[in-house]
Amino acid sequence: MTGQSPPGAGGVSGLTGTAAAMGPTGRPRDTAGNGEAASATGSDRPGVGRSTVARTAAGLLTTEGSGVLVVPGLWGAETAVTAAEAVAGCAPVLTVTGGAGGGGHLGDLVAALHESDPAIDSADTALAAWRALGARGAVVIVRSAAGLDTATGEAVAQAAVVGTHRALVVAGHFDDLCEPLARRVSEGRLRWSRVEQLAPTVLARVLAEQCGDAVPSVVLGRIHALSGGHPALVDLVIDAAEDTGVLTFEADGPVWRWDEDALRRGLADEFPGLLDGFDGVHASIVTCTGLGYVLRTSHLAQQFAPRTIASLRDTGILVPYPGPYPRTALVQLGATVLAWAVQETVSLGEDVAAWYDFGSAGGAATGGGLARIALGAWRLRVERTIAPAEAARLAEGALAHGWHETAAALLDAVPAAPSRGHPDDAGVRLTVAMLRARAAWAHGDADGALRILEEKRSELWPAEGPTPRAGKHAALLTLHLASFHRVRAFEVLGGAQWAGSLRTIVEHGLVTARRAGLSLLPDVIVALMDDDEDLALALVQRQGLSVDFVEEAIARLWVGGAAGLRSAHDVGRQVLSSLLDDLEREGGLPNLVESTRAILLIITMFVGWRADDLRVNAREWNLGRLWHPGAHTVDQLIRSVVSMQDDRMATSMRAALSAEDAAADRDAYGMRAVALSMIAGAGSYLRDERAREHEDAARSALAGLDTADLFPHLRYFAEGMALVGSGPPTSEVSAQIVAVAHRAAVYGETAQHQQLLLLAILGGDEQAIHEGLMLGTTIGSGRAGMIRMLAEALAAGAGDSDGGRDGAGGSEQADPLDTADAFVTARTRYLAHTVLAARWARETAGGAAASHRLIRMLLRVNGESTEYSWLLDTTAPELRLSDRETVLVKCLHDGEATGTIASRLGLSPRTVEGIISRLLTRFGVANRLELVRLVGEFADPTAPKTTTRS
Repeated sequence: MTGQSPPGAGGVSGLTGTAAAMGPTGRPRDTAGNGEAASATGSDRPGVGRSTVARTAAGLLTTEGSGVLVVPGLWGAETAVTAAEAVAGCAPVLTVTGGAGGGGHLGDLVAALHESDPAIDSADTALAAWRALGARGAVVIVRSAAGLDTATGEAVAQAAVVGTHRALVVAGHFDDLCEPLARRVSEGRLRWSRVEQLAPTVLARVLAEQCGDAVPSVVLGRIHALSGGHPALVDLVIDAAEDTGVLTFEADGPVWRWDEDALRRGLADEFPGLLDGFDGVHASIVTCTGLGYVLRTSHLAQQFAPRTIASLRDTGILVPYPGPYPRTALVQLGATVLAWAVQETVSLGEDVAAWYDFGSAGGAATGGGLARIALGAWRLRVERTIAPAEAARLAEGALAHGWHETAAALLDAVPAAPSRGHPDDAGVRLTVAMLRARAAWAHGDADGALRILEEKRSELWPAEGPTPRAGKHAALLTLHLASFHRVRAFEVLGGAQWAGSLRTIVEHGLVTARRAGLSLLPDVIVALMDDDEDLALALVQRQGLSVDFVEEAIARLWVGGAAGLRSAHDVGRQVLSSLLDDLEREGGLPNLVESTRAILLIITMFVGWRADDLRVNAREWNLGRLWHPGAHTVDQLIRSVVSMQDDRMATSMRAALSAEDAAADRDAYGMRAVALSMIAGAGSYLRDERAREHEDAARSALAGLDTADLFPHLRYFAEGMALVGSGPPTSEVSAQIVAVAHRAAVYGETAQHQQLLLLAILGGDEQAIHEGLMLGTTIGSGRAGMIRMLAEALAAGAGDSDGGRDGAGGSEQADPLDTADAFVTARTRYLAHTVLAARWARETAGGAAASHRLIRMLLRVNGESTEYSWLLDTTAPELRLSDRETVLVKCLHDGEATGTIASRLGLSPRTVEGIISRLLTRFGVANRLELVRLVGEFADPTAPKTTTRS
């Protein structure tokens, strides 16, 4: 796409390709990824931005001969120069820099030529050398074009138009041109092109090509937000994120960590260079916008020329602030890393000066509340004091728009005790306390939020007298937290003195909630405690419009989560999806949006089973930043579950470790026990020492964890998964898991019951298999259907010596090998491997020969395995070919004679015949042709050894 053209000018489309690895300002960068990264990491992957910049520059020169290349911020200017030099080939290249000649007649041209030939020291000798270069087809690279002396600018512009020289003028923006060049562009006689920002869809496609798989929205969203889509900044962000461990490339795709502090520190050396491409008024606008975060366009227009503002908007340096605002009302810097650069490099004195010269005048400009919040935070940073009431008002607005760091900074400025000049206002102090709890929860610190509320409990919810306004909001926040941390939240709401059963604690908490002015939410929670999801949903439908929207939304969150993870999965998902639509339409409740998405994904994770569905849902998790570790925890747990189902236990453990790392810091959604149990479960199937250490550490942490505060609808699953962590399921362990499954069923926890039943079936428990066979009679597809398929496959052929052999079998039940094939296709290979292992044991019982189809399937899944598999390692070891046998079968496949094979292997023909004879016996075939047909395609010695064991 070509940039907006000045009147009469044309543009040249940008292309993509490859280029040298340079930083955004041209400085070389270390692009090597970490040593354990997958193949598509830093050192192996061509830079997205470097490719785009280089091909745009080369395309302009090759198609037009000459032109102006606008490189926003001059990020990637050196890459453009390198590309121009490559286009020049053997022709001479001359770099002309504006201002280098001191402003005299042809001074800049003289300075450029003098550098390569000291004899050129006058205008006359420079013109002669200039004409000689033109005769040799020289390429002229012009930098700092706005500073060119008039004569040099005229010479370059005329030569570019006439075609005596090929010229590439590298500019940071359209104002960065001298008058002769600007005039030729406006007349349409000199073409121009711009390094365009990469749209999210384009960036997704390019990254997918390089990573070999679709990139999750979390990763894509953060790369695009941090870089603003500017190609060179995309490379900068990816490289730095890999270097600092914020971005890692796992076997099943890239992972973005929620905590970006390390990335910001890792970019510190690059920040000054990000600002080098701006000068004069452009630099002032960038600085003021970075310090103010979000500014009204009218505020900028009070002090800066509209043309300059438009120039920065055209190049994507300034972008409209997203949201329900007029497109031109609010602006911010397009790249988050540019805002970081401003904030990290501007001194306190410069910050103060910018505030009084520019920021303080913002109150006179027209516009909405967002800009006022941003200016209030800027003023606080400069003046170091703020009235508590104003801090509360601004912080509430900041939280409503997801500006969690801004809210925290505003609230931290309010002293714990009244200060001189600010009279004590109990209502304001309570509001500030409630907002501090909201800010803590916005960062995923559920325990911190509950501690704040507990400290102010007697003031927020007094035993006598009216409840203050902040008390109702605090009660809503506490019940929001209770949807994930039931025991702890209700203890805070009802008072810790009410010890006893969960029911007792909840009832006393709901008394407080009613006293605080809530009506619908307590009734809904009582209905859910009575296992009556239908009544709870009916209450929401009847009374939802008569209460505050926040109360109704939290009630729907409770109903959707309970229904979705208990007996009415589809109803729960429908309730939560509808809630999500309403929340996004209403706006102002980003934390509730995050919670709704989290529960929707948890439902999908434990009710669905197809890996592709889980991966798609995970990619829809969040297009913006993962504001707190809870989002990262859920995202990584989905990855862990998908990988475990696919019998990639090493990847499953890595994802679970990542989830646990985030949850150990702040367990926003009560998922740490689930993460630990997944580590223990995956670790029990791995044999390397490091995995065992992780497993032991997880089991030790689980033993000391208070699971009462675990996410309520996953408590039994975590308990059962931890049993798997004691080793690959044995009959004893499977029986214990069945007992836990039955407890889950008694309490109506259908999703947990099914998940635990699956674990027990995989362990071969006959009772679990029998119960699995009953599932499909009353419940549709989804995980229940998958469990029934597995149970049927494991139960099939108990009295059939050759059921399923070579595709035969007249039973109405599905052939177990067909079921295994379906599991492989659905990327649930652990289930497929379980079926194949059971089938092998059944077919080879008593020394019988296995069917050729089973042998081929086992060889196939072994060949497709990318990680160590305990199941494959312990199933049919006699089918594995040694290196020598692999080469021999490949030679037979290629039609080589015995003597040729013997020479190749350094053996005698008799020895080769002996090996072939033993292979025929081992695989139950009559001759070489049958052997080749059976195993030949799996005996390629040049193929990567994907089944290498850890």
